[in-house]
Amino acid sequence: MLRTTFQRLSKCRDWTMTAFVTRICWTVSIPENSQGGKMENLLTYRSATAADWPAIEALLLAARLPLDGARDHLEQFLVGEDGGEICCAAGYERYGELALLRSVAVAQRWRGQGMGKQMLESIKARARIHGIRRLYLLTTTAPEFFAGHGFVRAARNTAPAALQASREFQGVCPASATFMVASLDSDRDIGMPAAAL
Repeated sequence: MLRTTFQRLSKCRDWTMTAFVTRICWTVSIPENSQGGKMENLLTYRSATAADWPAIEALLLAARLPLDGARDHLEQFLVGEDGGEICCAAGYERYGELALLRSVAVAQRWRGQGMGKQMLESIKARARIHGIRRLYLLTTTAPEFFAGHGFVRAARNTAPAALQASREFQGVCPASATFMVASLDSDRDIGMPAAAL
């Protein structure tokens, strides 16, 4: 069993690779806890399967993210589970050494606990391990979030031709969407076991 443990800020993440599943453990505040304390939540991140599509679709719809073409790239999605319930998902479309980030979606009751950041870091780690050097995205709602995690704004007309032919560029995302890019060459590996991705 491969285990890598590291700490960042106040969260403890314990990566455990077992049968291609990555377990992430951290402590979060639960407002309903009558003791006013903290509870431990164990999330399992894994590659999405065809059976996960209804749950991923529901997450995307709830977050008002586009569905067009997402299912075609399901093999590039990760999901996060809590007790068998899919509570977050992220994926990308791959074009050689480039990829277009499709979605980072977190269920409403899990928002505000850093799960979006963790999901983004996980999908970036997966992309890096699979040889992707640059990750692009279009967003109408979260440019500040992505700017805080290594993405920089770019002119939409500078997007590589493969991305411009994608459904997102061909009308799914409006012309007003912010185009951003992150280089994965210099990102520090956050410790996720390669075999788990």
